[in-house]
Amino acid sequence: MGQFEIRAFSMFDLFNASGETKLSPSELADVRAYMDDYKALGHNAVSLGWGVPIDPATGARVASFSMDGVHEASFDEIRQLANYAKSIGLQVILKPFAQTSISTGTNGTLPDNINSVSTKDFANFSVSTFLKDWAVYIGQVSSLAKELGAVEIVIGTENHGIDTVDHRGLWQEVINAARSQFSGPLSYDALFPLQRHTGVDKVGFWDLLDVIGVSAYYPLTNKENPTYADVLAGWHNNYIFPDYSGTPVDVIATLHAMSLQYGKPVQFEEFGAQSFHGVVKDPSGLTINSKVADWEQQAWAYQSVLEAFAADNASGWFRGISAWGQALVPGQDDPRFSQYLAEVASTNFDVRGKDAAKVLSAWYSATNYLTFGDKTFTGSSLDDRIALYGKAEGAATKAQQVNTFPMKITLGISGTILAGETPSVHLYVNGVDYGTRKLENIASGYVDATGPWTTQQQFTISLPAITDLSELKVVHESSSAAGQANAKVYLASASVNGVALTQIDQSTKTITIGGNAWNSGIAGRTTGTVYSALQVDGGAGSDTVYVLGNASKYAISYQDNTTIKLAETSGLAQNAVLKNVETVNFADGSVYSVTTKKFSTFSVDGGRAAAHLTKNGDGSVAVTDQNGNAYTISSVEKLRFSDMTVDLGAPSKAASLSTAELNSLIELYIAYFNRVPDAEGLGYWIGELKGGKSLEEIGQSFYNAALQFSNLTGYTSSMNNADFVKLVYANVLGRTGSSAPPQPDIDFWAHNLANGTDTRGSLIKTMLSAAHSFKGDAQWGWVADLLDNKLEVGKTFAVGYGLTYLNGADSVAHGMAIAAAVKADDTSAAIKLIGITDTAMGV
Repeated sequence: MGQFEIRAFSMFDLFNASGETKLSPSELADVRAYMDDYKALGHNAVSLGWGVPIDPATGARVASFSMDGVHEASFDEIRQLANYAKSIGLQVILKPFAQTSISTGTNGTLPDNINSVSTKDFANFSVSTFLKDWAVYIGQVSSLAKELGAVEIVIGTENHGIDTVDHRGLWQEVINAARSQFSGPLSYDALFPLQRHTGVDKVGFWDLLDVIGVSAYYPLTNKENPTYADVLAGWHNNYIFPDYSGTPVDVIATLHAMSLQYGKPVQFEEFGAQSFHGVVKDPSGLTINSKVADWEQQAWAYQSVLEAFAADNASGWFRGISAWGQALVPGQDDPRFSQYLAEVASTNFDVRGKDAAKVLSAWYSATNYLTFGDKTFTGSSLDDRIALYGKAEGAATKAQQVNTFPMKITLGISGTILAGETPSVHLYVNGVDYGTRKLENIASGYVDATGPWTTQQQFTISLPAITDLSELKVVHESSSAAGQANAKVYLASASVNGVALTQIDQSTKTITIGGNAWNSGIAGRTTGTVYSALQVDGGAGSDTVYVLGNASKYAISYQDNTTIKLAETSGLAQNAVLKNVETVNFADGSVYSVTTKKFSTFSVDGGRAAAHLTKNGDGSVAVTDQNGNAYTISSVEKLRFSDMTVDLGAPSKAASLSTAELNSLIELYIAYFNRVPDAEGLGYWIGELKGGKSLEEIGQSFYNAALQFSNLTGYTSSMNNADFVKLVYANVLGRTGSSAPPQPDIDFWAHNLANGTDTRGSLIKTMLSAAHSFKGDAQWGWVADLLDNKLEVGKTFAVGYGLTYLNGADSVAHGMAIAAAVKADDTSAAIKLIGITDTAMGV
């Protein structure tokens, strides 16, 4: 899949459901949950946007919006959101919106961005006043961005008509203010080209910025019932852009040309699609009177933009997109989410729970996790990653599927407001103290004999995994303030992962609720059992499924060429039928290819030396692991132990070369690293040799690698020819001390290097051939014997046993130690260091 530098989602903190001047704790909790959900889709950044009130009558910045329930986010709120985003690994983009402080009718009853359309009815609107005030505000944002470690500031959004070259000098002041404290990239978010005189191509100051930003709500087709091919074609053959009667334009080519013209990358600071039928024709929905849910078209919009731009992004000119969405809405683990998805989100921008979420996770290489009770999963047409378990922390290591789902207890509580004070409650789950929560002083309008009551507020308790609930306790704690002795709290609702708990008398100081309503449902919602197998259809693309446990616990059978059945009886709850899935990854590291019907890797408990392997006549391998577990594995390419792998195909790879070619490759390891080869490395170089590389070219590659690890090999680029020759004699031929070569021999080989007869990459092959010619010589025959013994030990390690250490440093250290233990007349010490007592079985 194509990847992009920026994989962002937008959060626009403008509307406050409580109508107050700041976000309530429950709203902040929703915002954080929203970030968690989008992070899980593979996003790496969040674009935090907030409205800043501007008087459209004058252009001056004013103190507040005039609409109910609309407020300007404080910098403290932005800090809260940004710091949480960074804590979960998201980069932060700051995107303040200059917006009308009063309704102008251009965006219903809500504020609109300051531009030539929203201000056209205000004769005294001053662009100069607006941009000078805006420069002051952006200077403050610059300091905030520096403080927060933001990765980008978007200095304006959709200010079309007043973002042209006519106002370049004023925008220069805004840009200077943005750079006053912040040294990172600056962008401006221009409206996509829609009319002849507005849009990204009319902005007059791209050369002063670092990124060309676009609000990219492009109509992509004129068809009422398009195919995906029609939507994809809209990026290259767009009849609606830049107007409704012009020649079709290639959107991607046009933006790429702008990138080249200004030497700046392009980024979609906003891209989004609502999930109604016709969204790819009319993204605004203004011409659609009654919206009908169409999650497929929303997914097409996302898939098309990522596919189309990835195909033309080899140079990285397109940074990526920021997906527009909602913010003050429930998290996916919230019991309110299903109702929100059905009643509110079915046609809105949010992608969670819809087909578009699968598209994004595929493009961004994220994993799709099950939620508790899921029995089926249908993938996208892309390369999906699908886990047959939940997303609790450390889920892949759990012993049962039920332990992989996070558990969230949600309480709806209200309380009295007495003497300006609100009560607190202390929460306990199964006897564990989960702390005190204080009700916000937000009046509901309800008044009884005690006085006014707060709005109902949601409190959550998060547990790492599903568990039985023996007792949930809510204890009312009164403060010492006057009148608080008469304070009351009311528990309106209690649920676990959306399952409502039985209510009891709410008037007591301590409210205790049993968990039977939850506990009795756990078994019924558990899937993946023998009687309730999970059903997965990966769809098109190359899809990977992740399962719990060890591959040895599973039986794999084929229902047809594209459908397999995973069966296990060890209690993992991972029984499944997988259709159109290409690869299965097990938690122990085993990997099964559905296409080739083989394990590319099969994991065995413990180290290789503690196991016993026997290769059977039919090609299967009998395994006894360190715990005494015995089983036979068929159709496997590689065994993976805790310390090394065993390549079962090593003998056949080696047999594809002549003995002389194989010996030459192994001797290169000895010559340049004085170590035995490992099976993985040797297999790679066998492939290179068979692919047409000469031994001399491979030797040069070994020499270059030896230079990179000079602390291990002793070879350096600065050493002279004579020193190079001496090192070859020592490492390759074992000639040091009294057997060191005489000066004439050194001079001979150094001269060959100097006159070009040999290179440092080829000389070793020449010297090795010369050394082998002394086989049986009374004085120097031991050199040939030493080489032969190192060859045999190398073959035993890499071919006979097919070994490769998991850790690269171990491969080098152990490989050198084994080679150093080889003697001209004895290999037993080296074989002992390998540490395996099995007969070298050609694996």
